[in-house]
Amino acid sequence: MRAPSLLFCLVAACSSSTQTPEPAEPAPATAAEPAPAAEPAPVAEPVAAEPETAPDADDADEFASDDAERDDIDTGDIDTGGDTTGEPAAVAGHASGYPGIQEIDDSHYTMSREVFEKFYSDPNAFSRQMRIVPTFEDEQPNGFRLHAVRPSSIFFHLGLRSGDQVRTINEMPLAGIESLLKVFEKLRRAKRIELGLIRDSASARIVIDIVSAR
Repeated sequence: MRAPSLLFCLVAACSSSTQTPEPAEPAPATAAEPAPAAEPAPVAEPVAAEPETAPDADDADEFASDDAERDDIDTGDIDTGGDTTGEPAAVAGHASGYPGIQEIDDSHYTMSREVFEKFYSDPNAFSRQMRIVPTFEDEQPNGFRLHAVRPSSIFFHLGLRSGDQVRTINEMPLAGIESLLKVFEKLRRAKRIELGLIRDSASARIVIDIVSAR
């Protein structure tokens, strides 16, 4: 560093001189002036809050009207001026993935009459889309077990699954192939088909409504 080096040179030069230097007069000591005290920050004067006033009748009506409109938007209860005293509208289903079939819930479906007629007139649909095997209880036929129900088949989109045991159709018992053929013939003009079955050792039911195209 330059300052210490310069000081060292000066000391060395002074010590090598034969002339004794005069002692330097000490610099007069000066007392450090105290720093001015910081001024205290001004204290904000408290502002009294104005008392809240209740809205008058006109404002209250306006607020209530705004709330009612928001409620209508949120819940879909906007008044359309129609008659609301009639029967409630039927619950709409959603497409099951098979043309002409709508799923209301996991046990209720609708099928268009056109699709039903096309299926009914094709006796080979069973063998192409699934296999059925007769079941017995006490050596007596008591239904049919479904096997290899294809996910793309009409049966799958009507809620049927492999392993289901169909015991009744429209409350008519299925006691063998002959009874199945008789029941099948009676379904030609049916408007509703109810399948009574056993699934996972529990009773279940599938309802299929046959609907006409509008």
